[in-house]
Amino acid sequence: MENVLVYRPSFISTMVAENEGVAITTNQIKEVGVAGSLGDLPLVVLTAAGPIEDQPRPASMTLDQAREDLALRHRLQAGMLALSTNSRQVMAKRSGHQIQKDQPELVIEVVGELVDRLR
Repeated sequence: MENVLVYRPSFISTMVAENEGVAITTNQIKEVGVAGSLGDLPLVVLTAAGPIEDQPRPASMTLDQAREDLALRHRLQAGMLALSTNSRQVMAKRSGHQIQKDQPELVIEVVGELVDRLR
């Protein structure tokens, strides 16, 4: 069923648009890096924290390598918290890389909280 959805023209056009957005996001990240701070802009870092054994990985990657990679991603994401004086990290304990798929209710909750704070 997933393949049927993935290969629809609307999915492909969405993926193209998302990839185009990566360049914009990359430039924004560089700007923040130069500025060094987001000030007190609310920032929430959602971190996939599900069991590593349940997460997909390349066939060439051992479980120990996957654990090291996950630990590095957790450290880098925790480091992002320093970008804002108004930041927090939310651990998605039942999620792999695709938190929006594994725990959509958590994403909705966090986004709702951010919207409420910004109003």
